[in-house]
Order: sequence, then C-alpha cells, then structure tokens
Amino acid sequence: MVDFDGGLCFWQENDDDRDEDDDTDPFKPPSGPPLNLESFRGGDGKIDPQELMKQSKKNKPMMIFVGVKFDGGPDQHHTDKISNRWMQSLQNAHLPVQKYNVAPDRVLFMTEDGSRAWDIKDYLVTQSECTTVNFDQLSFPCADSAPASKAKTEL
Repeated sequence: MVDFDGGLCFWQENDDDRDEDDDTDPFKPPSGPPLNLESFRGGDGKIDPQELMKQSKKNKPMMIFVGVKFDGGPDQHHTDKISNRWMQSLQNAHLPVQKYNVAPDRVLFMTEDGSRAWDIKDYLVTQSECTTVNFDQLSFPCADSAPASKAKTEL
C-alpha cells in the first residue's frame, strides 16, 4: 500500500518557499542591451535622433499606417491590390511585414523589428499611390502627395 501522507510530508520538507521562476514575469517583454549614447554622436558632436530612435525600437513590434491615393473615391479592392504589391516588394527586400486593411484608403503594416520601420518608410514614400506614412507619432508625406493649395500656387 502507498503512503500518500508520508509522500506529501516528504515533498513539503524539501520544497523551498521561493522558486527561481517566481521572480520572472512571463508577460514582461525582454529588455535589450542599454543604449550607449556616445555611439550616436556625429562628427559635430550632436546625437543623431533618427539613429537613436532606430536603436531604441530594435526587436520591438511597430505599426506603420499608410494612406492610399485614389483617382476616384476610396475603393477597398484597389487598396488591397496596391497594398499586396507593396507587401510583396517589402518581403522581397527582406523586410518582413504583416498587412491589415483598416479603412478603404488606409493600410496598417506591422513589423516585428521596429528599427526597420525607417527602411519600410523609405520605400513607401517613393510609391505614386502613397499619400502619407505614419508611425511612432511621426508623419512623412509621400513623393507625389503635394497638397492641392501648394500645387495651385506653383502653377
């Protein structure tokens, strides 16, 4: 016959009150190495803010919102076709993204490495169908998205 009470007493005698796993939070994101601000200084001694932002977002997910331009009104099919082409081009350039259509004229690109958001932005702003690229509270106008009032004054 098995002595369950004796086994329980033996178990409790050898059990520490605190485990190593108790100190780790499984939902806390891993922290990266500390940033060395001296490595971001240029020749003039100033810190390059874009390079600092890139390194602070490394290995962290980032959402990039992109506006899509239309000849007529917003069309979900047109947005899906253009954004699929952009996503394929980004993936061919080894910039993995996930795409979500959030509005008939707006697309969300999600990347797991936030430091690559600037490379993604550099590609997207050159596209003729792009109006704006937004991420991390920054907004970048695309190449062919001049405001209508500015276009009239230039003529």
